[in-house]
Amino acid sequence: MQLNELLDIIKGGESERIEFKTKVTSDIGEEICAIANGFGGLLLIGVDDTGMVQGCNLETSKLKISDHANSITPPVKINFDHIRIEDKDILILDIPQSTNLCSIGGIAYIRIGTSKRPLSMQEIFTIGAENLLYEIDKTPTDMKPDETLVEEFHSSSRTQIADIGSYLNRIGATTSDGYLSLAGLLFFYPDPETIIPHASIRVIKIDGTWKRYSGSFIRTIKEVEKDIAKDMAFYPIQAGFERKDVPEYPIKAIREAIVNAVTHRNYAIKSEVFVEYVKDGLQIRNPGSFPPGTTPEDPIPIPRNPILYELMFQSRFVERQGRGIDLIREECEKHPFVDFSYNIRPNYTSIKFTKTLTNLSEEQKDLIGILSYGDSSSSEISRRMGISKGTVLRIVDELMSLNLIEKIGSGPTTRYRIKR
Repeated sequence: MQLNELLDIIKGGESERIEFKTKVTSDIGEEICAIANGFGGLLLIGVDDTGMVQGCNLETSKLKISDHANSITPPVKINFDHIRIEDKDILILDIPQSTNLCSIGGIAYIRIGTSKRPLSMQEIFTIGAENLLYEIDKTPTDMKPDETLVEEFHSSSRTQIADIGSYLNRIGATTSDGYLSLAGLLFFYPDPETIIPHASIRVIKIDGTWKRYSGSFIRTIKEVEKDIAKDMAFYPIQAGFERKDVPEYPIKAIREAIVNAVTHRNYAIKSEVFVEYVKDGLQIRNPGSFPPGTTPEDPIPIPRNPILYELMFQSRFVERQGRGIDLIREECEKHPFVDFSYNIRPNYTSIKFTKTLTNLSEEQKDLIGILSYGDSSSSEISRRMGISKGTVLRIVDELMSLNLIEKIGSGPTTRYRIKR
């Protein structure tokens, strides 16, 4: 670490990721656990709470820290560094975020703001589920399955299931004595929200009005999809004598995003799944981040809720693991004016479908409508729109500057297509 970087950190003060200590105290192991169980961060020895540099003995401090760190389970890999300021040494502990829940003396700690505290049982479940240490969908309940819902699932399942009772017990949807697990409850109980109040989907309109959808997942997801499709606007795109009504959003991508949200969310976090209309698009937010090692660019198939995933697969809501994000990307690429992006935070994941035509002229929309059929040359576009080739090239330049379309080929073979 460079001196100016350290000075900026000290000037910024303590935070969830930064802790100052004048010396190594008896709770140093707890502090390390708390930072590792959060987002990772820096612990500076030789700086007081106000940011004044006091200095420390480097070797003595390292020895004491190592003694305490040896008691942390699982071990935390601490990277040591030091910088000297005005003849005073500052010891820097760079503590990475742990992929497992760390504890010392049998107690796990978390850093909240600028202080630490022991984790509650609920928080331990939440972090455990986030890091795939605990499959919360197998949690047993004291509810029995609704036979009508079981039969509805059985009759429409993707693969042939000879004995539905044995199957549900084998995958963990029911316990050996016939009670439902959390995954089973979401599928085979008519009112799972009476047991898990946050097991629902809330759709919020642009004017702030909202509707909550709850009940058996098979019916709930279909109802949400039906209502979103019913309320969806269609844009008329005119291409010469040909007219094409393009839906406001790619419904298959929206459906997949909602299915992903309820299938892979963290049910230890007491929050609903939200589908919210915003000024420039539609966003879907679910509790829980991506599993460790998984990103939208590299969607490694690691289901957080494997029982729920299996039930979703049999119900034809999902295809093979890891396919969902690719399907969303493909559907958005085919759509003439919708793009998508992820916002991944420690406790929630949000996917936003953004309408890129919000401020476009009718001519620009019509040209994109033509390209939604496939790539075209400027001459073909001119003929279909009934305007001059010069006007076409002007509109093309405008859309290329907005990064909405791209040129392929050169010279007489030049063609244009929607940006991929």
